[in-house]
Amino acid sequence: MAKLRAWVADGAHRRDRDGDGRYEHAGAVRILDVGRKVRQAYSKRYCGGGVRSRCRSALRAALAASLDDSVNTLYRDAQCAEAGKPFDQACLDSISFRATGAVTQPMIGWQNRPTYQQVVEVQGHRPR
Repeated sequence: MAKLRAWVADGAHRRDRDGDGRYEHAGAVRILDVGRKVRQAYSKRYCGGGVRSRCRSALRAALAASLDDSVNTLYRDAQCAEAGKPFDQACLDSISFRATGAVTQPMIGWQNRPTYQQVVEVQGHRPR
């Protein structure tokens, strides 16, 4: 819980500010990357059946279980292995490109991009 609280207090970002290839709060990020498939999307079920104490118990049990997940299992990725960074947390979050010709592009770090972008076109000139 201390790792998660520290991460939240720092903004809960996946950041590598010093460029060492490791997130500043890698342990907290790993706790939330439990690697299990979601059984169904957008369920109307509520945690603990809507009972706060049961939800808290379920959440604590899930977080405790996530501490047992192996990094080698959680961050297994073929592209990262090919790049010489097997089981690397930051590599798994990287944006990779598909070669469409003779030129390839290296992976770039994860970026938080907006879901809505606006394009404005200004036609003509304003008077001076």
